[in-house]
Amino acid sequence: MIRNWGTTVAAGLVTSAALVAATALPAHAVVVDTDRPKISLQELDFGLNWAGGAPLNGGHLNWDVAGGVTTPRLDGSLYINNAAGTCARMRLESYDANHAFINSRNGGTVCAPNGALHSWSVNFAAPGTADTTHVHVILQVQNAGGSYSDAGLAIEELN
Repeated sequence: MIRNWGTTVAAGLVTSAALVAATALPAHAVVVDTDRPKISLQELDFGLNWAGGAPLNGGHLNWDVAGGVTTPRLDGSLYINNAAGTCARMRLESYDANHAFINSRNGGTVCAPNGALHSWSVNFAAPGTADTTHVHVILQVQNAGGSYSDAGLAIEELN
């Protein structure tokens, strides 16, 4: 009888744990499209694989979809070359099918300590929505007063 009670309790705990795990885990996102944004400017760049004064390839903009929500995720490198004291960041702006602005998110600000080539990893996502169909990938430079100006742009569409 003790053995049966222990087996019943153990089975109940396993069933309860499985139920909690099933309800606590988020839906897994599926990458439905990947774009390769690349921004090449005089001293600021976004992409991957630096060579010959610019990134050879674009970074990755993955379109993750889970539960009807589309989340654009940017991955790559931000480069500042030959621009001591320059500060920059990446920005994602999401738009719907009518090109109406939905939301945005800024990546972290990075600053070049000297005139050498510097690179920083970029990996962040815009807030997910059901209506996002295209994204503006923007490289921004920080102005003397602390505000930002758009320096370069890549527009990517969900296909």
